[in-house]
Amino acid sequence: MNSAEHGLARTTLPNGLEVSVLPRSKSEVLYIYREIFEQGVYGRRGIEIKDGDCIVDVGANIGLFALFALQGRTNLHLTCLEPLPPIFAALSANLNTDTTAGHRVDLVNEGISLRDEEAELVFYPASPGNSTAVPDKKEEEGQLIASSLTMGDFWRRSKWLFVGMLLLFPFRRWIVRTKIQNQFGDSLRFPCRLRPLGDLIDERGIERIDLLKVDVEGSELSVLDSIRDDQWPMIRQLVMEVSPHLVSQIPSLRERLEGYGFAEISVLEDAGSLDVDPGSRDGRSLPCTLYARR
Repeated sequence: MNSAEHGLARTTLPNGLEVSVLPRSKSEVLYIYREIFEQGVYGRRGIEIKDGDCIVDVGANIGLFALFALQGRTNLHLTCLEPLPPIFAALSANLNTDTTAGHRVDLVNEGISLRDEEAELVFYPASPGNSTAVPDKKEEEGQLIASSLTMGDFWRRSKWLFVGMLLLFPFRRWIVRTKIQNQFGDSLRFPCRLRPLGDLIDERGIERIDLLKVDVEGSELSVLDSIRDDQWPMIRQLVMEVSPHLVSQIPSLRERLEGYGFAEISVLEDAGSLDVDPGSRDGRSLPCTLYARR
């Protein structure tokens, strides 16, 4: 696939991997790379990817998680869902015959909802990884995050970032707010097909899911609700980003997953590695990552 035909650019990641990206998103791609490849967000709390595993990636973005999963493993069956056309073009360019050799990789240009429908999703050219079905929540959360970040959060994200913010301490929140405003300053809307994940599981004959990865920028509950009760036993592991406006629902999510038979459930705050007690972080607005294993 010719990346230029889709308005894509190429960039080389710190590990030498060359990938297609949206032209204005290189800094975001580097952040996501560090989260996945260096900080190991998808290998914490006992989460494992083994040869031959079946993985469903809901919110695949440009495919960095998929490339991470494929490296050093054999015979994976990976189903990647990404509804937005510009992002799907990058995903298709990155998961090509060279990078997926020896594996079965299915790319699906759809998102997940409680019903089969066409809906408009908001695409942010400067921050495509934050594209969402709930833009009001996303932009509100961005400002709340800017207000609640502490110097400890900057330290946990990057030692160099901490030093920079220390030097610019009086202006740190203004800097973050300005960056967020630039990220969400312009947007495009695309009609996208959405449907229940349970329907896709049936249609594609998926009999087990060794890892369900969910990163859907505010629509997490729709993904979980679209899986039928009789399908949950086939899911062995779950890693899901929980958006800030849904963090208060973490206790009910824990209870729900326990009811589905998950024995090990933990939640880590995005900027660090401490277990989150949603009732103890007054004023905090950071996303979290939920891990669940049988």
